[in-house]
Amino acid sequence: MNQIDKNLSPPPAKTNGIDLSQYHVIQMPNATNPQEMNRCYIHKSAKINAPLTIGRESYINSGCVLGGRFPIKIGAFCSIAAELYCWTYETHNFDHATTYPLRTFTGMEIAYSEIVEKPNGVEIGNDVYIGHQVRIMPGVKIADGAVIAARSVVSKNVAAYEIVGGVPNKIIKKRFSDPVIGVLQEICWWNWSLEKIKRNINFFNLDLAKISQQNLNFELNSNEVRQKILSVIVD
Repeated sequence: MNQIDKNLSPPPAKTNGIDLSQYHVIQMPNATNPQEMNRCYIHKSAKINAPLTIGRESYINSGCVLGGRFPIKIGAFCSIAAELYCWTYETHNFDHATTYPLRTFTGMEIAYSEIVEKPNGVEIGNDVYIGHQVRIMPGVKIADGAVIAARSVVSKNVAAYEIVGGVPNKIIKKRFSDPVIGVLQEICWWNWSLEKIKRNINFFNLDLAKISQQNLNFELNSNEVRQKILSVIVD
């Protein structure tokens, strides 16, 4: 994982319509292959004020706010759209006549703590897509391959390869059938070297939604699903 305050380097030129000159590019040596540099991308307008770790090739888009006292962990190959708000914070005390911080703003010597700590960070897995203007609450864990719909408030954990949305978040559907999800969790492609990723274009071109539907229609059993996916992967 990359620490955000290290090894800023000049970004490459504009790629696929995205102006990478608007991003900080963070580079660190790959732990398993020191000859390969890990990179991640953080938009220059993003505000980071939290203990943050971020995996390789993940990007954080414009206007995002990530802050608070507790850790925020983002895995590899994550796509984070503009204006995410993720703050790991304390909360106001709800147990008395007012939630207002009387001591702070009026000097009153109240007998209770104005702020209640919620020492919960946020964990985002690998290959997660977070849509526009999402808010993630403290303590949430979002597993690998999940998709968060735009403008959702994520207050509950999200399982691997679930698509969720709403306020608060509710499951919309799974991206793939369980056997397909099982294979993806088995191979953990996001841990492959970049060279291996590039060699496996046939794997990334697989229509996994179609394979899932064939599985759900009983046209392919679990073993056939596994074989169909693994057969295109090369070392």
